[in-house]
Amino acid sequence: MSQLNTIARPYAEAAFGFASANNSLDSWSEVLEKLALICDDKNFQKILNSPNCDDSKIKEIIASFFDQNQYTKEVDNFIDTLIYNSRLSLLPNVKEIFADLVNEHKKKEKVEIISAYALTDENIKEVTDILQKKLGNDVSITTHVNKDLIGGLKIKTKNKVWDLSVKAKIEKLAFQINK
Repeated sequence: MSQLNTIARPYAEAAFGFASANNSLDSWSEVLEKLALICDDKNFQKILNSPNCDDSKIKEIIASFFDQNQYTKEVDNFIDTLIYNSRLSLLPNVKEIFADLVNEHKKKEKVEIISAYALTDENIKEVTDILQKKLGNDVSITTHVNKDLIGGLKIKTKNKVWDLSVKAKIEKLAFQINK
């Protein structure tokens, strides 16, 4: 995965540079989200790998998913570059890196919260407020449930993980006892 991200990064940075310079970060985010979904589609992958499908047909299929306002000349050029370099399959990676660049630009940090049980809106707001103070940035929260945690939370950011779960505390205690 990291090798794919290394290859995808220049494309994401180029798109980000253009979008940033033209105040179109949100629209490019939407375009890349849609492109990533298209490229992840199994039927599209079959078409992409078909020997009977040429580059112009692939572009035509991709363009059919967009309205004229979204499918700009710049988007068309971006897709041309990806097709020419056989990098369409990297679009999900490009989208993720682009999103990270946008969040960094907007001083917003992606945070994943894993809990043993579904969190209420009040719980999420409380954790969000604490994290915003701790990180000094706005945060974008995604939540997941993992019953193996028993209780508590596991919080992941780009650079840090806080494991505040009951499972982690039990494992730590077991380690200390068995030392």
